[in-house]
Amino acid sequence: MKRGMLSLLTVALLCASLLPAALAEGLDPNTGTALASTAWVYAEPRPDAGTVGQITRGYPYPIIEIKGGWARVELPDGVIGWTPASAIDYALAIPEEAWALGLRRAVVLVEGLSLRDSPSESARRQVLMPNGAHGYILEEQGGWLRVHYWVLGKNNNHSTYVGWIQREFTIESPDFIHLQNRTRVFAYASPNAPVVGLTQTGLRVAVIGEVDDYYVVNFRSASGFIRKSAPMWTERQVIGGY
Repeated sequence: MKRGMLSLLTVALLCASLLPAALAEGLDPNTGTALASTAWVYAEPRPDAGTVGQITRGYPYPIIEIKGGWARVELPDGVIGWTPASAIDYALAIPEEAWALGLRRAVVLVEGLSLRDSPSESARRQVLMPNGAHGYILEEQGGWLRVHYWVLGKNNNHSTYVGWIQREFTIESPDFIHLQNRTRVFAYASPNAPVVGLTQTGLRVAVIGEVDDYYVVNFRSASGFIRKSAPMWTERQVIGGY
């Protein structure tokens, strides 16, 4: 995305709880506006590059480019850095149905969830949604969700899908945690439990639940336990899962 296009694609990173008020003031969801929660901004597009600031809920930030899962943004003081693109959704991609329903998102918990033409396991599969992907909920029917799934690809090309996924493999608008350091993930809620993985610095994971002093998180298409005392910051999902 070139700087010359910023006047057309300037984005606002908003807390979802502020969304209704923003819409009441005439915010056009088709202007290239983006929605996201507070997130770290790094010097380079990698979590170990060192932070240069944060994007903050309720404030607008120009997006300069998106590359390799990262968005390059400009902060109010002129500092430019990189924040995870997963924290950003373009309002241009959000249909009116989803806005009307409060931007409820179904976040995929498995690796490769079939998005189908109709609410049936025998229906044609349009695409596989990877672990951590989300779709805006447009309709519910039994154990199925009709969702709008939008994917930003290389060279800012995008693909849009509308179809049905099975609810049981998703979680609706979860909280997220961002781990500041490499962190142990336990098999169950005990310091004596086997360690099933070690996270990367800056990893963003969805919170499935809580058990005592542990978060139950979505980790590698399964669940794991992370101590609440681990260095992290949390994203409270009020509406929409941002």
